[in-house]
Amino acid sequence: MKKLLVVALMIGWSAVQAQVTARWDTTEQVVGGMVVLEAEFAQEDAVVKPDTVGELLWLSEEIDSSGNYTVYRWTALAVDTGQIIIEGWPLEPLSVQFLPVIEGLEKEEARGPKDVPFSIWWWVVAYKWWLLGVLLTVLAIWYVWRNWTPKTKGEVEVVSEEDPFETAISAIQEIRASKPWENNVKQYYVTLGDLVRRYLSIQSGLPLSEKTTEEALEMVKARWTAAQREDFAFIMSRADVVKFAKGTMDVNTHVGCLDKAEDLIIQFKPEVDDE
Repeated sequence: MKKLLVVALMIGWSAVQAQVTARWDTTEQVVGGMVVLEAEFAQEDAVVKPDTVGELLWLSEEIDSSGNYTVYRWTALAVDTGQIIIEGWPLEPLSVQFLPVIEGLEKEEARGPKDVPFSIWWWVVAYKWWLLGVLLTVLAIWYVWRNWTPKTKGEVEVVSEEDPFETAISAIQEIRASKPWENNVKQYYVTLGDLVRRYLSIQSGLPLSEKTTEEALEMVKARWTAAQREDFAFIMSRADVVKFAKGTMDVNTHVGCLDKAEDLIIQFKPEVDDE
């Protein structure tokens, strides 16, 4: 019985040798290198794949059947050293070794991990998204606190209680007492004109301080009485004569302009509701 089994194995091995034309195509016959086994079978013959061996890890298979023969290309990774023999294949043994030692290079002794010094830059790079998130969160909290936190009593904004009417009347009285026209007529009319324009701008809600006399009169044409417009024109025309034409006027004119200015201020005094 044993003789029959041996004869059968010899016949099978002879059949593979007759059917397969194979060769090793190696790039690196070292551990970690890629080994390619290429075999050619006749179209009518059955394909006999190589037996699995411990030294090789088969990775892929390519088949080319475009010609008269079917060509198989098996790619494997060398994972161990030693002689590689595929039984029944007409191949020379393949010897896998470690990488050859470079002349003059001594083998290093086994040693533990090396401590790497701390680098703030690499720490920032590693945690950049976390740091950005923290920064945005802090900015958002600051913005909410800055705009929506109710102010304490000590932080309440102080609103000016200055009364435009009282301020204007006090200024008129001060001018009347100091008689500035006796020393500087031009400065007197500049001060009086600015006072009247500023006060009437506040009370009427019109930008009279930014307009010329003619433009201001046109703006108030439909809002003021004829007498109010005439008094305003009287004051401003004489102020313009002194400021721009360098004209001269008597004391009665100076006092008359001051009286008309005081009268206009009184006419535009805001009404106060009785409590």
